[in-house]
Amino acid sequence: MVRPSKRWLPAWPRLQAVRSHWQRLRAVAGLSPMRIHDLRHAHASLLLAGGTPMQLIADQLGHANPGLTAKVYAHVLDSQREAAVDRMGELVPTRRTIAGTSS
Repeated sequence: MVRPSKRWLPAWPRLQAVRSHWQRLRAVAGLSPMRIHDLRHAHASLLLAGGTPMQLIADQLGHANPGLTAKVYAHVLDSQREAAVDRMGELVPTRRTIAGTSS
């Protein structure tokens, strides 16, 4: 059996207190059950989807390298790429739109 060193034992009650406080706040706010880490992930995902620069998001999350942030949040970048392709399709004129007819 592996046991944590005595140096780490005082942190456990603090972690439990933070979790307990978070659960109370979450319930009062009417949020569905989620971990604090889920809130952190949602925060970063929403910032990224809103166009916040990767470097700023990495700084807020405490990531030393924005590449790590990009790797973790690649799913958001994928959806942004798809949206950009769709938008480009809307912007590029076709023969029909140039001739004055709609598609």
